[in-house]
Amino acid sequence: MRFMSLNNVDRLGLSRYSFSTPFSHLAKNNFIMYVATTRFQIILGQELLFETTWRERESYLNSMKGYRGLLLLRGAIEVDHSVYFSQFIWNTKEDFENWTNSEAFIKAHLQFGNTAIMFHKKPVFEDFTVVIQETAGKPHK
Repeated sequence: MRFMSLNNVDRLGLSRYSFSTPFSHLAKNNFIMYVATTRFQIILGQELLFETTWRERESYLNSMKGYRGLLLLRGAIEVDHSVYFSQFIWNTKEDFENWTNSEAFIKAHLQFGNTAIMFHKKPVFEDFTVVIQETAGKPHK
């Protein structure tokens, strides 16, 4: 497990969270360079609040160079929590890091307020660089 150490993450008090898989249909030119992901464990009964918070937020992502898209995935329901997974697709890791150091990042994350009550455990961040991409009907590259 690794903690993000980017300036705005610390400024927003998100460093208490430890903050990962590609999909092709949102990628420019059908090639994904960098995927930033977060795995969330949400306390049972807090799922609607979590999803509503994501759905109603202003992300400011579309103003950022290199941003390709986002998926928020709902996973398994465990004994005491539900699993969610966010996937942010960027052209490069540098584009993602520019986002995390931007005023837009601060504005986007300040909207979440005190949402720590939703988390069963700290969110876990992982990042990936695409090595192989396979699309239906086309051989992998």
